[in-house]
Amino acid sequence: MHVYLQAGLKSHQVGQHDYPQFLADWSKILTEHGAIVDGSLHAPDAAELEEYLNVLVIYKGDAGYMTDGARNALQAFVKRGGGIVSLHDSLCGPDPDYFATLVGGRKSMAK
Repeated sequence: MHVYLQAGLKSHQVGQHDYPQFLADWSKILTEHGAIVDGSLHAPDAAELEEYLNVLVIYKGDAGYMTDGARNALQAFVKRGGGIVSLHDSLCGPDPDYFATLVGGRKSMAK
């Protein structure tokens, strides 16, 4: 299993939304359990998504805000059978209905 962990910069107080710590901790845990793990503080590019990746785990605030190129790459990844795990506020973005087509759920900020 090849997993890519997409994290973000630290955005809250100590102990809250520590995306870099998530990247470090879960890279180690998944590797210890036999996964091949890549990850960074940015989204994987189209080549990384289409080559060998099985699962993309996103723990980054507002990951739904992406370029058209990133949207197209994620859509192709899902169409070929890749899985996306979206944690916490990584669902947030300008088009919750679109993001739901990728991850199966949505979060609307409308009140």
